[in-house]
Amino acid sequence: MHPHAGVRIPLPASSELDGTHTIVPLCKKYDIMNQAYVLINCDLGHEDEIIKSLKELEFVKEVDGTFGAYDIIAKVEADSTDKLRETITWKIRKMSKIRSTLTLMKVEGQGE
Repeated sequence: MHPHAGVRIPLPASSELDGTHTIVPLCKKYDIMNQAYVLINCDLGHEDEIIKSLKELEFVKEVDGTFGAYDIIAKVEADSTDKLRETITWKIRKMSKIRSTLTLMKVEGQGE
């Protein structure tokens, strides 16, 4: 949910409402979910080792090796943005033999 959805603010006394109003921003149409895809570059020859290590992490749901600009893709899901960020920043990005990552956050509702 958008961080400002459901915020209640006071209205002027002349309001015909009950004195408060719920603001639902226009960007509410698309929610950023607690889901991300992490594209990973690693040291040559260490793909299998890293894939196995990633599969052991609590919030990593899928891991695959890839051809192209990146060596591995991991799908990460958590029940909060903080847990998602912690997993990516402190567990995945700090793994030995990982050289770089690119994180793509999922946007729920886009294209529907």
